[in-house]
Amino acid sequence: MKVDKILLPTDFSDCAENACDWAAFLARRHHAELHLLHVVALGLGAFSTFPDPSPEALLEKMEAISQNRLVKRVADLKSNLDTEVVHQTRVGGSEAEAILDYVAKNDIDLIVMGTHGRRGISHFFMGSVAESTLRLAPCPVVTVRAESRPPGERAMRRVLVPVDFSPSSRDAVRATKEIVEREGAEATLFHVVEAYYQPPGMDLGGLSLPNVMDELCRNRRAHLERMASELSDDRVALRAETAVGGAYQKIVEYAGEQDVDLIVMSAHGQTGLSRLILGSVAERVVRTAPCPVMTLRVD
Repeated sequence: MKVDKILLPTDFSDCAENACDWAAFLARRHHAELHLLHVVALGLGAFSTFPDPSPEALLEKMEAISQNRLVKRVADLKSNLDTEVVHQTRVGGSEAEAILDYVAKNDIDLIVMGTHGRRGISHFFMGSVAESTLRLAPCPVVTVRAESRPPGERAMRRVLVPVDFSPSSRDAVRATKEIVEREGAEATLFHVVEAYYQPPGMDLGGLSLPNVMDELCRNRRAHLERMASELSDDRVALRAETAVGGAYQKIVEYAGEQDVDLIVMSAHGQTGLSRLILGSVAERVVRTAPCPVMTLRVD
């Protein structure tokens, strides 16, 4: 996975600062350029900040403040990095659209950004810049929550790869192998067997649901172990683990219990009403994971 340019979109929040630490860490690891982007958005609350209510004057003042903060952050990063650090401020428009436009025009290889992990009704109405970006970005996206611990010298000791046996799962495993080999880490392939409920009176042809689930779990476990064996080599050994339950809950639960440092998974880039109603496992993991999540979008 070639990483020559890393983009850090920032709104100067706590989770953006945490993402900045991870972006700097990855820039060092890959000897990559680090690009900082701040989008000045004119929200309703901004009008109470300055006495002049003119939108044009307000944007001008906000841009000047943001530019000063960005220049200071870049100076701090340059003092600790031996790679190039560049920055840009954009005014107005959608944050996600500005990010994607910057990615396309500057050949960005990796996006690292914070996410506030909104859930429930606030997420339904407000959405998420991070989720909009990871659905449409042409490159991998690493999302970092404010609760994620900052990277240390061994920031990626344990990597978790959720697998659903699709071709995109293998892409995620291949990306993980590069990380594992570079970092000297260990990787676990993780498959969740969705639990089913058998309504009273439902006929399963003489079989009981527990027996069906047991057989399904054995088959999936064997399939996962074969996949781990096929994709392992002399440099990288992959473990296999399975669980029964809801997919995103079990992924997040396992990541927390096993002190996972990074989750690598694929997302199918759903848009429109299907995504709004159904969501996706990847997006739910991004909102709730205790560690950074690298998402590879697959069309």
